[in-house]
Amino acid sequence: MIQMQRIKLSFQTFLQNPKYSMPLVISVWGVLYILFGAVINTNNGLGFDGATYGTIIKDFYNLLLNDKLSPYQIQRILPLFLCDLILSMFGFPKEDFYIIKFFQIYNLLLLIVCCLIWNKISEMYSFGLEYIWIGFVLAFVSFGIAEMTFYYPVLTDTTAFFLGFCLLYFHLKDNLTGKIIITILGAFTWPSFMYIGLLLIIFPVSAKLKINFSNDGNVKPLNVYIALIVPLVLFIASIVNVKEYFSVKSFDNITTPVFSNFLYIDAVLNLILMTYLFYCLLPEGITYHNLTGLIKNVTRNLKIKNILICIFIFTAVYLVQKTLSSSQSTDLDPSFGRLIYAISVYSVTKPLVYYVTAVTYFGPCFILLFLFMKYFRKHILEFGLGFYFSFTITLILVFMSETRLIINFLPFILLVTVLFLKDINLNRYVLSLLCIFSFILSKVYIPMYKIPEDNAIYRDYFSFPNQFFFMNIYTISKPAYVIQGIIILLMSVYIFIKITQATKNTKDFSENEM
Repeated sequence: MIQMQRIKLSFQTFLQNPKYSMPLVISVWGVLYILFGAVINTNNGLGFDGATYGTIIKDFYNLLLNDKLSPYQIQRILPLFLCDLILSMFGFPKEDFYIIKFFQIYNLLLLIVCCLIWNKISEMYSFGLEYIWIGFVLAFVSFGIAEMTFYYPVLTDTTAFFLGFCLLYFHLKDNLTGKIIITILGAFTWPSFMYIGLLLIIFPVSAKLKINFSNDGNVKPLNVYIALIVPLVLFIASIVNVKEYFSVKSFDNITTPVFSNFLYIDAVLNLILMTYLFYCLLPEGITYHNLTGLIKNVTRNLKIKNILICIFIFTAVYLVQKTLSSSQSTDLDPSFGRLIYAISVYSVTKPLVYYVTAVTYFGPCFILLFLFMKYFRKHILEFGLGFYFSFTITLILVFMSETRLIINFLPFILLVTVLFLKDINLNRYVLSLLCIFSFILSKVYIPMYKIPEDNAIYRDYFSFPNQFFFMNIYTISKPAYVIQGIIILLMSVYIFIKITQATKNTKDFSENEM
């Protein structure tokens, strides 16, 4: 009995010092994984994209300075440069083993710093211990962070996640210099990073929406019509591509299995859900009369200095990328046409596949996001128009059904999620339940040795055990989709019931969020 009391007391002491405890948890997990864990069983542990990055690292300056890299690869060059620099400084050979180990250790160090930043942000908002720890679990105990960081280390994802935390912190502190530096670094780490950074520079945390949308009730609001604009464009694109699919029986460059009978239904579901989410994000009661005031409010928050800074950053980054990259484009090079195609097609491969893959990859944080978006709006608006516009753009990218693409924005989503949980004063039982669901969805307990099988990308990567890796993007197989979908549906229903009860029991919560 005395021994149990000592263990309990030690555990309580551990939890009460998150500044040290969170980095310690990450450190222990990372070190154990690096020493004893598996790495992806493809291309000698480099993986798919990682094989390309490994090739670049082995001949870095030759490829970089002689127009051998694509624009897409230039947008990911920073972590590769750091790997080349460190291996060269310490005299390690640029071989697969050392490249893999560098990225595992490098990723671990970045996650430790992310924990420290999360603790700093928690102090800014006076989060209690339970909310500091639920934030830690929601962000770090997920497949995308806890597992992929070390299992498939030769990627730029973890660097993007780290820079996202830095960008969030500097935005909250209204540190323009910090945002400029991080935006430039992010432009050479993650394709979409620069645009988020530019929005946060143009619209700092102080650039908030200040307008009265009240009306006498005689004028019909335009919210539904405004919320329909982007979803309707993507819906039309989906219908066009689905029609093409039925004529040739396949999608362009996509081998993922689809539920053919549901393609048109999926397009309609996407239209409804995206419109609903956009509707939840819009300020209430937008009319023709106050729409002009809304536009004026946005323009009043523009500062010439910030705009000029953004023009300079964009121009400089574009010129550097253009100068260093090959004139020959690839299928991976970014373009808005490809983006629209990807969102409109990937999202209809299976009903609500983006929801299943998002929750599978990053855990219950996305259950809360999708089910309780209307409660997130006030916090999103509190952090300025740049945060608001960035959040909206990221929400569109979620529908691409490859959730890792928005890993740089995960810290922003995490913050508003924890603020929402704090608003409703969620009891410890439900908070503990979210932690358990996070652990289940993280799949860190599944041995990943020899997954996927050798050359699985060229054979059958839709069957088990390969699906333990591939099930987390739109290539998810039908059986894996159904199994995970049922589990996530049950989790979602239970979380919805419990949190709905909490919102009803929280005094004046509904009124205050408006």
